Amino acid sequence: MSRFLVGSVAGTLLCGLLAGCGQTVKPAPANRPGARPPAPAPVSVTTPTPAPAPEVKDAVKNVAESDPLLARLGLTADQAKKINDLTAAYAKKSKDLPDHASDADFKAVIDERNAKVREALTPDQQTRYEAGLKIMADYSAKVTKLQQTNIAEMHAVPKDQPDTMAKRMKVRDDYKAKRAVLDAEGTKAMDEAVGKGPALSQDNT
Repeated sequence: MSRFLVGSVAGTLLCGLLAGCGQTVKPAPANRPGARPPAPAPVSVTTPTPAPAPEVKDAVKNVAESDPLLARLGLTADQAKKINDLTAAYAKKSKDLPDHASDADFKAVIDERNAKVREALTPDQQTRYEAGLKIMADYSAKVTKLQQTNIAEMHAVPKDQPDTMAKRMKVRDDYKAKRAVLDAEGTKAMDEAVGKGPALSQDNT
């Protein structure tokens, strides 16, 4: 299992500081002897409106449309927001682990996060989530093995030979073809056991 997942305001403010864009400014009258200097015109300052908080629909898009497993569960807006918050919190927890942390340490963080996600799901969603986790674990293991084989094959290509580049290109193309098969098989298994959702690929797994 793999480790663990931002002008108009300036223009408005500037216009305000200049006492309003489009406002006609009358020329100051000539000074008369003994007359008081004219009072300065009031300056109107426009306070920028704070940016609105992210809407719940953004949370839905984050996990309910992009995560290859969660996107298949039909999450409500509230569920998606809660799971997004959990994901962010546990991503930080994983990042804060010491440099000498083991794979077991990272797995413990992932398992804890998954347990919290289950609590946000309905019983039916929990059943499909568990099935999806098993499929994703199997898929991830196969992808890791394929990647290791690809690296070994790349290293095995003799260097500085006339056909070195051609052989490396073939190794790369072979990897892509085999990865496409794994992606298709994993996607089909997820669709059947969990529900329709985004295809498994190098971009989201």
